Amino acid sequence: MSSNISQRIRVALAKGSSSKGLSEALSEALVSIDAFVRKHSEEDQAALNQLRDELQSMYKDLVDHSSSANVEAFLAILHAFLPIFRPIYAITDWWDLVLRAALRDPRLSAGAQQEAKTITLHALIHDSPKVGEFRKRIMELFLLDAYDESSGSDALEQATMSSEEQRAQQTWKRNLGDILEQYCIQKPQDFLDGIHAFFAAPRRRLKLSVLLGDILRSEHFPVKEFAAHPMLDSFLLSLVVDGSSTLFEVEIATLVTLLPQFAIHALETLIRILPYCYAILARVMCWKQRSRTADLLEREVSCSDTSSQSRVSDPELDSAHTPPIRHDVRWERLNATFVSSVSNPPSPLYLFSTLYGLYPCNIIAFLRGPAGYLAKAGLKSPFREDWPEVIDEDQIRTRSRAILRHNILHPSILVHTAQSELEERNRWLGWTVPHLVMTCTMLDVRNAALSLPLMPDAFSLPDSHDTATENVTVKSTLSGDNSPQVPDDKVFIDLRGTDFSSGRLRVSVQDILATYHALKSGAEIDISDPIPSWPSAIFPSTVPISTDATALKATAPDGPVVTAMPLHEEVISSLQRETLLLRTELNYELWLKREHVKRIGSLYLDRILVKGAEEERQSLHNKLKEFKSKVHQLEKTLAKEQAGAATMKAQHHGYTDILQTRLKAERAEKQKWNEEKSRLQSEYSNLKAMLEAQATRLADATENVFKLETMIKENAPKVQRLKDYEDKISQMTKSQRLWDEDVQHLKEQAAYLDELRSRYRNKLLLIESYENANHELALTIDSLRNRISALEARAPPPRPRPEPSQEIYEMMETLRTRVSSLTVERDALKENNDQLCDQMEELRVEAEALRVSTRPGTLASALKAT
Repeated sequence: MSSNISQRIRVALAKGSSSKGLSEALSEALVSIDAFVRKHSEEDQAALNQLRDELQSMYKDLVDHSSSANVEAFLAILHAFLPIFRPIYAITDWWDLVLRAALRDPRLSAGAQQEAKTITLHALIHDSPKVGEFRKRIMELFLLDAYDESSGSDALEQATMSSEEQRAQQTWKRNLGDILEQYCIQKPQDFLDGIHAFFAAPRRRLKLSVLLGDILRSEHFPVKEFAAHPMLDSFLLSLVVDGSSTLFEVEIATLVTLLPQFAIHALETLIRILPYCYAILARVMCWKQRSRTADLLEREVSCSDTSSQSRVSDPELDSAHTPPIRHDVRWERLNATFVSSVSNPPSPLYLFSTLYGLYPCNIIAFLRGPAGYLAKAGLKSPFREDWPEVIDEDQIRTRSRAILRHNILHPSILVHTAQSELEERNRWLGWTVPHLVMTCTMLDVRNAALSLPLMPDAFSLPDSHDTATENVTVKSTLSGDNSPQVPDDKVFIDLRGTDFSSGRLRVSVQDILATYHALKSGAEIDISDPIPSWPSAIFPSTVPISTDATALKATAPDGPVVTAMPLHEEVISSLQRETLLLRTELNYELWLKREHVKRIGSLYLDRILVKGAEEERQSLHNKLKEFKSKVHQLEKTLAKEQAGAATMKAQHHGYTDILQTRLKAERAEKQKWNEEKSRLQSEYSNLKAMLEAQATRLADATENVFKLETMIKENAPKVQRLKDYEDKISQMTKSQRLWDEDVQHLKEQAAYLDELRSRYRNKLLLIESYENANHELALTIDSLRNRISALEARAPPPRPRPEPSQEIYEMMETLRTRVSSLTVERDALKENNDQLCDQMEELRVEAEALRVSTRPGTLASALKAT
């Protein structure tokens, strides 16, 4: 780094917070840094290392940590060097030294904190092993170091802090959340991978869900990337399996926010997760309220028994009445976030309204048979039991009747079926998310009634749990702008004379609504007679609660004594849960308000266009009136002119007849002259045309004769040559015909030779067989003679030899005759074979002579000779 820049930075950091020239010195330093950055790049390693060392030395020597102005100046300098800084510098050199403390310091201005967040984000969005570890560290800091709304210990620790420390905690958490939000927008895949890894831990699930809900309501949330990420499946599995009502309500708000965005930007994902949404809706409708006895027993059983199966299998100990999870589903259930508080069942209204607005036919089909619909959709139960055992269909139908009474008929039910709804891919083509959100909202008759200009009475809202015994009618008068009427006088709810021992409180609904509207109006409210401690009846329980702050005891059904948490911790836990749920509801309402404002803006633009069109139509209508009056005046003038023209026509009728008679006579005479003139002109034209045609034909004929004579003279040699060619062609045709005949004769001779060869081979084979037979007979005769000689030798002394029998003589004679005939036939075949060989030699000589005579030279000489 040049000495000029170093000197200016040192001057700016040495000014101090009380110096008026700090801003001027810092501006000059930033200008020099900007010029330095344009000349250098990240590849200049030596200059960057020198720059880093000098900045670290300046920070240690010149920056006063107690002065926010000095820290802000140094952050501005670091931010100016950001284009040439390597991301690893922010991680290894500046995070622990500068950035982490700056993100915690509430004294810094918003611009300085934004610069610190920008430097941190610059390191997060690059890919390297060090950056991967840093991303994990940022996520762990948000989960473990930042304030946790669901942690009682964090609440107690924060209560003991000073206001400055509390502001520091809030600033630290807000800045980390902003960094993670921007990281999610710029690197959605890496961010989702990170929170997916942490989402498997039950204790981190609630905080991650709150973070995801906050980021989701950003306008730049990567909906398509989230729809394709496995984090969505884990999120839905948590909604189906986890037993924490607080986590469930936070995730329900997030899911309701996601569904309209999926419908517009990721329709295939919405169709895929639709069975999960119906399973979640069924779980909301079947949710059972957690009692204090069940909470205490659950903690005791979970402490005494490490097996989770015995706890989740008992309906009295499980708040959501969720059965055990299958062994192949790798998921650790979160049963309760605030174990000391009594959780109310989550409301299914928002989720039902959204699903009803998206796919009404499918939700009606689901409500008819929940378990059958989920089985048909192919959604496998994550529990050890199937859907018919998990879902209480009677309770779903009972609660759905009360909900459906407050919804109008969806038009899609009249034209679609459940299957056709899912197959229609252009269902929301051209829609926007605000339009879809408002459509789903206005399906509720209570929301639709607010859009009416006048409404004398609000709708009666019966309690869906006990409609037969308790009917509460809330009446309110709404002004023209639908704003709540806030009373002028101060409103108080007096609970001092209320009897809490009966177990059932009686509170005026009018007082509750008045207090609600007063709080919503933002007016100043005075609290009269603040109580020193919260009444125990505000936090109802089914077991007696002692006033001792150290411990509370309850007796389980089996008899063991269960120790409850102290009262102040229970109150803090309840307030934490209510605060978290109210914050979730507020975030959802703010998102809903933003979408409604967008829709109102689009409707306002449409109204402006319609109003302009109406003004233009009114202007055209006024002009049309003016034109009609002018047309009426012109018609009167035209009638007067027509009457005058008729009078003039009648006066000049006689004169017109005379002129017409003269004109007819002149025209007849002129017609005769014209006819004569036409006849003469036509005759002249015909003669002239005939002469010109004859002259042209004569010239053409002369020219053709000359050309023909010239062609005859030119083509005479060619004609003679053609005649010679024709004679040669006829001769060659005859030679070709003779040649073809000779070739055919040769082919026949060759076929005949082949036949003779075949016969010759057959004769040879026959002769060979005869020779073999003759040889065998000779051998037989020799063997007989030898046998006779042997028999004679072994015979006794000769006796008078009898004469051979006649049969032997005949047999020997037959054999001799056959041998002689075979010998004669063999000689004849040999002679015939010799003759055939001679014939073959003669034919071979003739074929060779013909082959020599058919060569091209010989054929050409033969043609010349002819």
